[in-house]
Amino acid sequence: MNDISLVICDFDYSGMKKIGKIEIQPSQEFGGVGVCVHGFEYNEPQSCSTHLAKSLAWARDVLDAQIRAMRVVPGGIITSSTGMNQVELVTIVNKSRKTIEDSI
Repeated sequence: MNDISLVICDFDYSGMKKIGKIEIQPSQEFGGVGVCVHGFEYNEPQSCSTHLAKSLAWARDVLDAQIRAMRVVPGGIITSSTGMNQVELVTIVNKSRKTIEDSI
């Protein structure tokens, strides 16, 4: 049996060409919580595991940016990051992180 290994570059989602949908819902089958990922498309073909990892990494970063925005300005949620590449998203997250750290 072959093991699938993911490396840090697998979480680079800059090749995303279509944003899909991620649903988190109760599931007894998956230990209480199920995560369904569908509709994401990338420029390069890849394994299902890599596709899933990249999509979840994108969602993680979007949610992180929204949480940081809420900490800086309550109600200051980011409503869309369409058209934003990974470098732009990381820049925003780092600026938010610095603002939060400066306010503490």
